[in-house]
Amino acid sequence: MLFLLSIASEDQRSAGIGDALCTVDATSSKAAFIAGHVKPFPRGTLPCVAFTSLARAVRTQVQREAMVDWMLSQGAEIDHAGAGYSALMGAASTQDVSMLKFLLARGAKPNAANAHGLTAIGAAVGSCVPGGPTAETERRMQPQVDVVEELLLAGADTSIYTPEFIRTRVPLLAECCNRAPMALGQKRICEAFRM
Repeated sequence: MLFLLSIASEDQRSAGIGDALCTVDATSSKAAFIAGHVKPFPRGTLPCVAFTSLARAVRTQVQREAMVDWMLSQGAEIDHAGAGYSALMGAASTQDVSMLKFLLARGAKPNAANAHGLTAIGAAVGSCVPGGPTAETERRMQPQVDVVEELLLAGADTSIYTPEFIRTRVPLLAECCNRAPMALGQKRICEAFRM
C-alpha cells in the first residue's frame, strides 16, 4: 500500500487515504499506521468523512467532526477540491447543516471554488424538491434553505452565478426557479441568486 501511495497522483492519494479513514476513529490502529507513514496527509482527504452517506451511516456527527479535526492536524486542507468537491461543497450538496456549520467554524471559505467555478452555495442548489407551495414541499426543502441561509450568513457570494453560468453548470436551479407555483423555500433560494 505504501509503495502505491508513493507513485499515485495527489488526487489518487487523497481519495485513497480519505476512503481508508472514512469509517475509523482517529485513535484506531489504522489511523495511527497511516499517520505514521504518510507525512503530510494529501490535501484532499476530507470529503469521505465530511459528507459521504457511508460516513454519515456509521459515525455520529461528533465522531465525524473529531476525525475532520484530526485529519486537518495531519495536513489535510479544508478547502481542497481536487476531486471536484471540497468538504464544504459536499456538506452543502447533501444539505448536512451540522457539518457545514462545523467546517465554516474551522475556517472553510464559503467562496472557494472548484476547477469549474462552482462554490458551496452553487453545490447546495444542485438539486430541486418537486412540488408547489405545500407544507410537505416546504418541509422537504427546509434543509436546503437552511444550508443556503448559513452560507449567505458566512459571506457566500452569488454574484458569480450569472444566467449563463447557471444555465451551463447549475441547470436545475434555473428549472426550479421557472416553476409555478413556487414553494416559499424555493422562492427564497431563487431570490438569493437574483432569479
